[in-house]
Amino acid sequence: MIPATAVLPRRGHIPLDQHGYPVAADGLYVNMGPTARPLQTRGPTPTCQHPQAQTTSAFGGYRSPMTVFDFPPPSPVTVSHPPPPPQPHPRSVNRGRGSDRHGHAGRIPRGTSGTRIPKPAPTPAPAPVPFPPPQASNPPHQTSGFGGYASPGDVFDFPPPTPAVPPPPPPRRPDVSLGSDRRPVAVPQVAQGQPFIFQPREEEWYLPSGGKPAVGRFSHWIMILVGVCCTLAASSVYMIWKLMMFVRLWRSATFVSIFFFLLECVLYVAGFVYLVEFSRPTIPRTKKLLPLSGPFPLVAILITCCKEKLDVLKDTVRAALSQNYPADRYCVCVLDDGGDDELKEWIELMAKQLQRGLWYIRRIKQEGVPHHYKAGNLNSALREVWGEFIAIVDADMVLSPNFLAGMLPHFTSRKIAFVQSPQSFYNIHPGDPLNDSGIFFYDLLLPHRDAWGSAQCVGTGAIFRRECLNEIGFFATGSVTEDFDTALQLHCRLYDSVYIQQRFQTGLTPWTLATFIKQHQRWCMGGIQILLKRGPLFIKDDRFGIYRRIIYFYAGAHWLLAFVVVAFLVMAPILLFFDMSMLPTEASPDDFRTYVKMLAPYLLLSRVTTQVLYLRIPGFIFRQQVRIRDEQMLERGIERASN
Repeated sequence: MIPATAVLPRRGHIPLDQHGYPVAADGLYVNMGPTARPLQTRGPTPTCQHPQAQTTSAFGGYRSPMTVFDFPPPSPVTVSHPPPPPQPHPRSVNRGRGSDRHGHAGRIPRGTSGTRIPKPAPTPAPAPVPFPPPQASNPPHQTSGFGGYASPGDVFDFPPPTPAVPPPPPPRRPDVSLGSDRRPVAVPQVAQGQPFIFQPREEEWYLPSGGKPAVGRFSHWIMILVGVCCTLAASSVYMIWKLMMFVRLWRSATFVSIFFFLLECVLYVAGFVYLVEFSRPTIPRTKKLLPLSGPFPLVAILITCCKEKLDVLKDTVRAALSQNYPADRYCVCVLDDGGDDELKEWIELMAKQLQRGLWYIRRIKQEGVPHHYKAGNLNSALREVWGEFIAIVDADMVLSPNFLAGMLPHFTSRKIAFVQSPQSFYNIHPGDPLNDSGIFFYDLLLPHRDAWGSAQCVGTGAIFRRECLNEIGFFATGSVTEDFDTALQLHCRLYDSVYIQQRFQTGLTPWTLATFIKQHQRWCMGGIQILLKRGPLFIKDDRFGIYRRIIYFYAGAHWLLAFVVVAFLVMAPILLFFDMSMLPTEASPDDFRTYVKMLAPYLLLSRVTTQVLYLRIPGFIFRQQVRIRDEQMLERGIERASN
């Protein structure tokens, strides 16, 4: 037993014998038997500064089976890392069994084969120190034991632990100042590497409503391809049979029957164009993130307007100013082609209040000089505005705050000339009777054209690379649809484009039938102008692929299919009223029965394929497409710029 007069050293000052084994004041060995608890839980220990001390997590040597050594609680010491939580030791460790290569407390060191590791040879011990030890000038360094060798009574007085270097802080959100007396505007979370997602309440007016797609992307493409091929096969059988019948009964063929057959041939050829467009699966455009830190590219947002209402323009400008992007890395330019003085005063007032890059540009029109409408307005502004990227926005389009942050990361190569996002509208009539939403074009056709590298620009919600525009002489002026023509010019220079299906803009669609007809008349005129002036099928550059030629030719020629549809609608009542036949007059009843048998599969498969095309549109068949403007939601989207 330990005498009552013996003074036990503090933990960390345990006297050791010449072999490094802990001993008590009376010379007995310290008990580290099977029932003893480890002096400290396992885990990493702080660095020891003493030259003769080796930090381990256990005492070395043999234990006496009788004496129990109870240490007082250690003094609090600051370490460079928090200790790990206590962990229970296995039974074999508490009983002194098993191998231990690390020398943890309460374990007997053994080799890998189970044999006990021999004791190392003794080393010269330092000079003896009187026992009990004197009070140290520095607090003893907190460890869980010593593994070195010393004589009985030695005390290791360690210097204070070196303060640990704190880990580097996480990247802070850089602030972009608006001036010495202005509040800073923070870079968005998407610029800090956060996942790029819409807020739930924003999804209601930026994205189509409905559930998740019913089928996968690749499975949907296989279904479309099978449906189109089956429809073309059925139509081919029908057209071959009808052609042979006309050859057999050509003497009795009438003008009406021949004209009807020619209209069917036009639709038959259009079906092969659809096969080309849908013959490649869509590209899964994943959401990309801006870099964690700059430099961020310079962007100029150009808002074109011509005598629009001021309230509509205010929403557009405020939304453009509220981008989740460094405020000193982009500017907003309002290109007024209507000479609105009230708009000019409001823009100048906003720019003065916010101290932001907000500009009003009005071009000077000279008499006798072509103005080229929207293309001329954009080209005039490009001579005054500079930026690595140029974003074009219509006057009635409200941008999402993530417009720049969500589209700029898709410029992954210098061969990408522009990135386009689809349009969405908040004033569509219930049921969408005029198909203002453009679901077939934005959600079905453009993604497959993007797979061929031939997605066109739609005139708003697009970002162009400035150097690519400089190469083609800015925006094309040979057509009233400058967006379509500009995309063709860039693709002729072998540049690529990217089409993403995230809706970063929402705006107004024509509300009346007159404005609807006027808009589609302009689109039709522009497509036919490009078809006649540019001749996509006859572009001389051989590197302009055949698939791009077919896609651009059909993009301009599909407007002519409207005349085919109108002709069918007009001919149906004429044939019934005047009792006229779509077949030659000498056709027998068996020919009419065969005609029905050949035509029925073609009509059935074409209807089924049409429904298959829309399978990935959430709730397209059963939902009522209603997107009426929500004033409160719109205000939440743009209030950050006003405040």
